[in-house]
Amino acid sequence: MFRRHVAPVLVYVFYRLLLLTWRVSLDECPSFRQALKERKQVVIAHWHGDELALIHLARRYRIATITSTSKDGELMNRVLGWLGAETARGSSTRGGANAMRGLISHCRKNGNNVSFAVDGPKGPIYKVKPGV
Repeated sequence: MFRRHVAPVLVYVFYRLLLLTWRVSLDECPSFRQALKERKQVVIAHWHGDELALIHLARRYRIATITSTSKDGELMNRVLGWLGAETARGSSTRGGANAMRGLISHCRKNGNNVSFAVDGPKGPIYKVKPGV
């Protein structure tokens, strides 16, 4: 009950409060900014550690991403949805192909951009995983 209903609300509220303390400066390259302006689809590759900063840009960048099928993934799925991101559920070990199909479906239907953590959840950190 707590993990499913209360924890996502607490995480969302904490995150929104945390955002009030941030000063954000976006250094977008001109071609990326132009693609966003023209509503062209892009793939945003990032490290797992960058997710906290990237999440608040979900609505601005029209992000669709994959969240884990775990209980923690469910929490992230709810919070990301409230922040404006589209999600597909899966992981590199469970349901990855279905998640990718769901992600492609979101992109085709809604024109979303895709965001991927390229270093994988199990590490090593800052090392791009095969298949990316």
